[in-house]
Amino acid sequence: MQKKFLLTTAVYNKPLELTIRKWGDERKRAVFIPAFGAQLIKANFPEIDFLEYPSWEEYKKVLSTGYDIVGISFYVFKAPAAFEMARVAREYGVKEV
Repeated sequence: MQKKFLLTTAVYNKPLELTIRKWGDERKRAVFIPAFGAQLIKANFPEIDFLEYPSWEEYKKVLSTGYDIVGISFYVFKAPAAFEMARVAREYGVKEV
């Protein structure tokens, strides 16, 4: 039996603010950084479900459909959110995170 696998980026409730510098002109811009590595995995393994920058509500809604494995891709500064996502996944019955 094939296991049901979810790959997700860390939960983001708002875009990241990055500082853009161009010839001394410094501006803050709200952007999302594409999850290229996770997108590459999804493109080559279509049986994996993929969430990119879900909200908490989206993440929990998808978990409620039942998964055996959840993979979380995150930047170091999002580690607390990723650890909380792992805890929530376990509450939804996920055995492998």
